[in-house]
Amino acid sequence: THQWAFWQGSLDVRTDPKVDDLLLARHFNAFLGGLVVLVVFLLARRISASNTTALCAAALMGFAPHQVEHGHYAETDMALMFMYTLALLAWARALPRPTLGSMALASLITGVAIGTKYTIVFILILPLFALALRVERTRPWASVGRYGTELLLCIGLILAGFLWANPGALDVDWFLSQLQSGARRTFGERVSLLGPDRHVWWIPIVNNLRVVGLDMKTLGPGWMLLAAAGAVLALRPAYRRFALITLGIP
Repeated sequence: THQWAFWQGSLDVRTDPKVDDLLLARHFNAFLGGLVVLVVFLLARRISASNTTALCAAALMGFAPHQVEHGHYAETDMALMFMYTLALLAWARALPRPTLGSMALASLITGVAIGTKYTIVFILILPLFALALRVERTRPWASVGRYGTELLLCIGLILAGFLWANPGALDVDWFLSQLQSGARRTFGERVSLLGPDRHVWWIPIVNNLRVVGLDMKTLGPGWMLLAAAGAVLALRPAYRRFALITLGIP
């Protein structure tokens, strides 16, 4: 290094090397990957109330091939995973007894998560589900009117979190143009991958299923059986209130 050369006397003036932004981003993503494992541990413990189950979940995430691989790239996927699991943890805390405070915090985190990468916009169903749990069965219509204000507050906080993560969205024209450009790049990959066959409606579907099958092979039959058993256990009454988090959204 420059410092070592200076200490050895081969350089007269100590100079610091320039920061490598790419390497810095890769180090930061590796750090985020470790945080994802921690959040998964907390999420599993919140749902199962078992430290053993939480440790198993964290170990599986820590050794998951795609998690480890993308934790060494300078890309947005690891930030997505961190904010996605953090949002799930926030809603796992809110769903058993939805209060205005817990829902407000979860909504704010959800907005930041969606702003990190728009492909997880489907988690917007969680605040609606939480509000549905608060509806009083004896007076449904009265409680719907009462909690409608809370729904507007949740939407406002989600929007605030989104804008905090994406301040450029305030420039609507620029933001929409960037969305269209990103969509062309993303969906344009199919043109180069499938060629003329992309116009046959069933070929893209089969290709996507093939890719999913290849990705699932990284788990192996043992873990797939465990995942299937976990899906069955997730439907038990004790865990049913977390069904959207354990089954629906994943």
